[in-house]
Amino acid sequence: MVTPDQNSAQADAWNPAQYERFRNERTQPFHDLVSLVDPLPGMRAIDLGCGTGELTRIMHDVLGCASTVGLDQSSAMLARTVGHASPDLTFVTGDIANLDPTLGPFDLIFSNAADRKSTRLNSSHEWISRMPSSA
Repeated sequence: MVTPDQNSAQADAWNPAQYERFRNERTQPFHDLVSLVDPLPGMRAIDLGCGTGELTRIMHDVLGCASTVGLDQSSAMLARTVGHASPDLTFVTGDIANLDPTLGPFDLIFSNAADRKSTRLNSSHEWISRMPSSA
């Protein structure tokens, strides 16, 4: 389920077709990063900057997550998540710098490339430090 927030009215500069054009360049670092994660039973994860949700679905399945939230600020990208969503994998519209900590707690805060997408990375690090942990 994709839910809008106050940021969804912003101009959407992300182009899913252009994003897919660089699929291989995005995919290998994603798999490298996922391989570093030690799965936990009942793991709750959030993927910051989930894009089309394809890689979020892979992460969710590979790690055996009990629940995962994919977050992106691009409505165009999130429109492509429909085939990847399930009751335990949801997608929401939002800016990583302005998230509500009550979305958590999460055992894993994952991001393959959101640091390159966010113009307010320091704000997102502040948000992450406020996110309650499941542990």
